[in-house]
Amino acid sequence: MIYLRHTITVDFSGDYERRVAGIGIVVQESTKPGRRGPIVAELAEAFEGMLSQGEKYAVLRALQVAFERGFRDLKIRSDDNAMRRRLKKSYDRKLIPPDDDLDRRILELAAEFDRVHFGYVPRRKNQRAHNLARRGRGFSPSAPRYMPDDSCADNAGALPHALRLDSDTEPLTFRERAS
Repeated sequence: MIYLRHTITVDFSGDYERRVAGIGIVVQESTKPGRRGPIVAELAEAFEGMLSQGEKYAVLRALQVAFERGFRDLKIRSDDNAMRRRLKKSYDRKLIPPDDDLDRRILELAAEFDRVHFGYVPRRKNQRAHNLARRGRGFSPSAPRYMPDDSCADNAGALPHALRLDSDTEPLTFRERAS
């Protein structure tokens, strides 16, 4: 069986005046242990509220995207080291905290994978995910969660909230941006 590991780097950027947050997700795929590999997908997305837990929400969305795509071996990288350490400690000990709903959701979903490693990435090396997060916070969070690549014409009137860039498809283009 071929070794396949996906490294997913996440970031969050908040617009506190509009109470809108953007998340950026960068997916890399490698067949060699210890390597991140080339970028195979990027995602920018907006959501309302939860600005104080934006980075955690980005981790949850990264796990959801990985689950949807059928990934099995993950490394989730974040520049929020305190959050990463808490999640790593809970995941390694198989503890699900009853008091934090978002942590519980993250750890329950992480248990569905063969392996998940919560890694740290310094902010200075997290620029790609951060730029996607800044782009995402300009989208409207009221649109459907995803616009499938082939249905952009059907949703032409909806304000965008997500931009998906896959290596094997053309980037989606949107006519409007939230002001």
